[in-house]
Amino acid sequence: ACVCHSGLSAIITSIVGGTDISVTVADPQIRGQPLIAMSRGFQVISGYQQHELTGRSFRIPDQTADGETMFDLRSSCKTGAPFTGILEGRRKSGENCLTLLNLLGLSVAEDVVTGEEVW
Repeated sequence: ACVCHSGLSAIITSIVGGTDISVTVADPQIRGQPLIAMSRGFQVISGYQQHELTGRSFRIPDQTADGETMFDLRSSCKTGAPFTGILEGRRKSGENCLTLLNLLGLSVAEDVVTGEEVW
């Protein structure tokens, strides 16, 4: 039950793609959590174009954060639990930037056997 399975990725891309706010959507079911969608706003802020990052894991170059923040971030990627934190990094141009990262798991279904959310 991968988030990018069948047409779901296309639906998410069409919703997120046209917005001017900075949004990315990654697939937590695939190792490295590759990006499946990003907004115009994210492309403007990061300096990266959609074709450069779609299907790839995105890590802000020189990304730094304290150990607790990184632990919480990794835990969120594994469990879908909410996470908010500030990371220091660099844009494609090399310019320094701060990123307010707000991760939320996207529930796409409920497992009929276990009753757990599929995200």
